[in-house]
Amino acid sequence: MAYEALSEPFKRMLDGMKAEHDAALLRRRMNAYEHNNPISEIPKPAIHPIVRTHPETGRKALYVNPIYTTRLLGVSEEEGKFLLEFLYQHAVRPDFVYRHRWRPGDVTMFDNRCLLHYVVPDHPRDMHRLMHRTTASGDRPY
Repeated sequence: MAYEALSEPFKRMLDGMKAEHDAALLRRRMNAYEHNNPISEIPKPAIHPIVRTHPETGRKALYVNPIYTTRLLGVSEEEGKFLLEFLYQHAVRPDFVYRHRWRPGDVTMFDNRCLLHYVVPDHPRDMHRLMHRTTASGDRPY
């Protein structure tokens, strides 16, 4: 929805642009917290299109996020920061957001190829969540 809401000239500008994605920021952020399993190894940075096409639906989606996307290729650092900040803010407009209200027994699944996700720590501290993450091998973004 976020991509589809952009103007046609803006979409044309973004189509074909690429960005570097790097887990180093996530590692620093996670390792700053005290926990038993610090992150020591991360994959090498990868280059992905900033607009990707979903292989099943054919719909285009923004493929940037403030945790992994470090820079845009082919533009100045200043322009890249400006564009990325705009895209980050645009992608989380309230009309694009789904907020799940958790109840015991709920199960959710989502497709990282076409959405951003964020955990809102709005549950009582004595309430424990049991989470299992499964990551399937997928296609290369195009």
